[in-house]
Amino acid sequence: MGCNFKARHSAALSVLLPAASIFIWPAHLWIYIIFIIWATAAAWFWIYSERKQHKRSMTEAILQAQSTTVGILNHHRHDWMNDLQVLFGYAKMQKIDRLLEYMEKVKDKMTAESGIAKLGVPALVYYLQSFRTLTNMVELNVIIDGPIHLNELELDAKRTSNLLIGIMDAYRIFVKPEYMYNAQLDLHLYKDEQKLYASFHYDGELSNEEEWKKTIEKLLQDTAMQTTGSIVECQDLLLAVELAV
Repeated sequence: MGCNFKARHSAALSVLLPAASIFIWPAHLWIYIIFIIWATAAAWFWIYSERKQHKRSMTEAILQAQSTTVGILNHHRHDWMNDLQVLFGYAKMQKIDRLLEYMEKVKDKMTAESGIAKLGVPALVYYLQSFRTLTNMVELNVIIDGPIHLNELELDAKRTSNLLIGIMDAYRIFVKPEYMYNAQLDLHLYKDEQKLYASFHYDGELSNEEEWKKTIEKLLQDTAMQTTGSIVECQDLLLAVELAV
């Protein structure tokens, strides 16, 4: 990208040479012809380089999205294979009580994934589904009392989703690595007739809690969703936004 940027600007600046020649030899027609050809060539090179850079950026973005999607699918496949093996093991050993108990656990997992898929904001759904591909130091658990369709509520769904993503990113970025266990982050979404609530519970430590607080405060500056109290500690954070009637 840097080389492409320099090449475009070098081509643009090179037009100054024939432009200066016009002031030195204003009576020569061929100088004007050279200037027009030179400027046209520089403009064409600028447009060509910009389109080439855009195409390269789009290709990289698509490859990144494909890689993330493959990672998501692999994680889900791994989880479901583990669940099937456990269910098969209980069935083989005829441990019916444990089998039924684990089936309830699988049912709860399916309900949670269904709730995420119904949130209605693709960016948020994609982020929640791909969280495990972003870090292996924080385990995210999503609980949705729903169904909740953010895109159908009387609020700015995109801004609300960006805030939730930003907060989860803050926990992910400032997590303090532990050797014995991963940090746990719970996101609980629920609503009543007046408000939508987002409750975060964090079980772990942060590498810099003060910077985490500043990040959260900055995220809250440009959104209608606010904390129900002051940001005192990272372990529990409750946000709420009024729903228009």
